[in-house]
Amino acid sequence: MRENILPYETIGKIMEEATSFRISHDAKIAVAEHLEAMSLEIGKLASRYASHRGKNTMTAKDIELAYKTYKNK
Repeated sequence: MRENILPYETIGKIMEEATSFRISHDAKIAVAEHLEAMSLEIGKLASRYASHRGKNTMTAKDIELAYKTYKNK
């Protein structure tokens, strides 16, 4: 497995904003792993959409479409 990219403390702050609970370190790790996996999948989908348009640069529209596709799986 590769090293995490998302900082655990930042994840904890985001999670604490969403709830009144404290967030354990292992919960922060779990959320980071899931967010990174989702980001990789969304990035792959978005790159396909950009490529299909004949572009080398992903746009926000590519990401939005990829997110909708990912969410509806």
